[in-house]
Amino acid sequence: MIASRFLVRAPVSSLAPKQTPFLWSSVRAYDRKLYNKQKKALRDVENQTNVTLSDAMAALRMYSMSENKTLSIHILCPKPEEGSKPIRGDVSLPHVVDTASLADGAGLSEKLLVFATGKHAEEATRLGAQIVGGEELLEKIEKGELVFDRCLATKEMFPIVLKIAKFLGPKGLMPSPGRGTVSDDIAGMINSIKSVTKFSADSQGIVTMDICQTQWSDQQIHENIHALLKSVLVNKPPKVEATKYIEAMVLSGPLLPGLKLPMRPFNDILS
Repeated sequence: MIASRFLVRAPVSSLAPKQTPFLWSSVRAYDRKLYNKQKKALRDVENQTNVTLSDAMAALRMYSMSENKTLSIHILCPKPEEGSKPIRGDVSLPHVVDTASLADGAGLSEKLLVFATGKHAEEATRLGAQIVGGEELLEKIEKGELVFDRCLATKEMFPIVLKIAKFLGPKGLMPSPGRGTVSDDIAGMINSIKSVTKFSADSQGIVTMDICQTQWSDQQIHENIHALLKSVLVNKPPKVEATKYIEAMVLSGPLLPGLKLPMRPFNDILS
């Protein structure tokens, strides 16, 4: 009686007729392989892996009905963490999108001061410079009466501007031949400033900017997008890897569908 207390009783199920075991492990392995294959195919479609930039632009040009439209790019970046600011910066696009602004003097988002006289002063005023003058501006700048964001000078005026270098230098406003802000080519200097575009991400981490026109060549569009992506990655948070920062890119335009761009043409900076 004492020994029976320690007997191990067989479960009732073991008394039933034996059946061939079902190999669940083999089914799971097969399903996992199929799942991974389908997941990769779906990811390739979503990332436009097999689509070139030329294919994407051909589709947008078809929808634009041969009309030259300005296209905007929307770059999806990680959403800023709570308490942190969205990324911001500026980029000098190789090809200016709004060429009309270069001709009529519009398009200057910053207050510009140009040291020039004579015909150079007239040209600077025509191209949209808000403050234009010669030596008479020095005293006003020293007294802090003039507020401006950028400063240019002709070669004739540069020696005079050196007199207030101690005021302009610390603010990063001192014209310099090495930086291309001292020249007699007034139009070239001002157009160079206009080609610099500021960008910032919204609260959802999306950077939006006018990037090209539908009638541009694929090479011009690629160069502008490449320049913007490079600038976005330069201004990203240092803790985030470059390979994971750009999540998606979409091109859109007025009365045009949004088109997700392939990432492969830009792997040189994204990988």
